[in-house]
Amino acid sequence: MTPLVLFSLAVFATYLIIMAKNYGIQPSVAFTMLPPMLSATTETFQFAAFLSCAGIAFVGAAAAYKQSMTNTVHIAGAVTAALFAIVWAYTICPPLPTIAILTAVYILLAVRRHKIYWAEITAFTMTYLTYFVSLITD
Repeated sequence: MTPLVLFSLAVFATYLIIMAKNYGIQPSVAFTMLPPMLSATTETFQFAAFLSCAGIAFVGAAAAYKQSMTNTVHIAGAVTAALFAIVWAYTICPPLPTIAILTAVYILLAVRRHKIYWAEITAFTMTYLTYFVSLITD
């Protein structure tokens, strides 16, 4: 599963770099990593990995978040993804989601531009780091 995660991380990082270079920093990002998250999780908490990724799928399906028709679906998907990613990460390495939450709060309170973008980058970083911690602790 590690090669899939490394591929996922490389594609994700490349996407972010190309988008930022060509179009500037976007309002938000979306990405999924369901198979590795499921493999790193005990059966009891696999629902958290699934719901986190399902939330991201809804965010992607309703990408036009500024339109009234898709705004609610986009926000509900984002909240679902965030909450269940945190639940998932807490089952593997509790310090990482705690640090990510504190970082996201700091970003939302102190950063002036691209707050949501950087909060999402924090969330995705937490997800990747949590997966790599799961490899070490298994």
